Amino acid sequence: MSSSFRFLACTAALLIAGTSAAQNNWIDRTTPSGPSHRVTPGMTYDPARGNMVMFGGLQTSPVIAYQNDTWTWDGSAWTQRTPANSPPGRSDFAMGFDAARSRAVIFGGFLNGNSLNDTWEWDGATWAQVVTATQPSPRRDARLTCDPVRGVMVMFGGLAATAVNETWEYNGVNWTQVTTAGSPPARMLHGQAFDVARNRTVIFGGLDSLFGPARGDTWTYDGATWTQVLPATSPSARGWLEMTYDLARGVTVLFGGTDLGFFPFNFDDTWEWNGTNWSMATPATVPPSRDSHAIAYDQGRAKVVIFGGYDASFSGRNDTWEYGSANAATWFPFGSGCAGSAGVPVLAASGTSVPRLNTTLQLTVGNLPSPGTVYMVFGWSNTVWNSLALPSSLQSFGMPGCTAFVSVEAGSLIAGSSGTASWSLFVPNSPALIGTRFFNQAVSIDPAAGNAGGAVVSNAGQGRVGN
Repeated sequence: MSSSFRFLACTAALLIAGTSAAQNNWIDRTTPSGPSHRVTPGMTYDPARGNMVMFGGLQTSPVIAYQNDTWTWDGSAWTQRTPANSPPGRSDFAMGFDAARSRAVIFGGFLNGNSLNDTWEWDGATWAQVVTATQPSPRRDARLTCDPVRGVMVMFGGLAATAVNETWEYNGVNWTQVTTAGSPPARMLHGQAFDVARNRTVIFGGLDSLFGPARGDTWTYDGATWTQVLPATSPSARGWLEMTYDLARGVTVLFGGTDLGFFPFNFDDTWEWNGTNWSMATPATVPPSRDSHAIAYDQGRAKVVIFGGYDASFSGRNDTWEYGSANAATWFPFGSGCAGSAGVPVLAASGTSVPRLNTTLQLTVGNLPSPGTVYMVFGWSNTVWNSLALPSSLQSFGMPGCTAFVSVEAGSLIAGSSGTASWSLFVPNSPALIGTRFFNQAVSIDPAAGNAGGAVVSNAGQGRVGN
């Protein structure tokens, strides 16, 4: 749809271009108001609503207390939310974002000397407890990440009666313990992330118990087997570290942690995993050393974000830092489609395609009736279209259960083949476009869908132009 970016190029002078800040550097984004000093909160990025979500943790100042507050970060300011329902306060819990169901999920944690095993979900407005037929035993210090390829959340390890090496998966309805051919040794307080480029959950380090010793091993999980990887270089052994996946650059980022050694007992180093090896980054500016902090990747702005944690003097912090390229190109899916005669249409980028200057972004739509026709929507917003607030139900358009996620500024009909359609978008070589965001969603023309509209929709996607 070259006309979409001809339109974009014509309006580029009115758009905010990317900054010329140094690449892959840490920047202090601490604001005057925000969450209190705390350790071991949970944080994840909510792509459906375009903000970072942080919950709970152990407040260290002005008084020590378990928190049950919910905050969102939009890249400029923290906002405390006032949900109708909230989980009980806690620290040391597992938290991640369920991309298939557009929900932030938390499990377990620690409160007043007791480990927990409850499951809660955040839908952007409030928290709801999910009661499952089976669930892991009470535990703290496990790690939870989303495997978007298989549509499940993966949780490993944690401290139950002792540290465990259990692998559990959550599908939005129930928890299932997975028996794998191989498994990492039991651990807690390790780093865990999902490597999108290689479709693997990756973990590093952790502790055998609250008192160590620390580990320095790397493992990956493909949904069936855990495999130990033996890289040429690795971070030093540590626990209480945090990891997240940088979608724009295709690497897993690790920051901080502690080996429970002598002062200074925690780290301020940044490491990156490329699927084969760890390499230590050398940014010009680094946050103060810390452990027990929160970390997540802001897909919309292509930034790794950290908050809080213990500093070198064992005091809790309340600072916010961001790391990444100033001008990274990204495209990522969000939201959920609705089922048609061939299943739920799925909108995705082809391979590692992103909207980079002077290149072509390639998107595909799968699960279409054969041969299939798609109307690909291109818009500038995922919050409002004319006077309609987004996301919005399409029931009034004869498509019950379907949701519009993006505004409609342009669109085109695409003929599919064998249940799949492809869409290309050439991005002009215009630096003024850097930082521009746009949104996509596909409408599958499907007379056999069984609704009055004769169509269903896919999930949505958000792009950010970069170089």
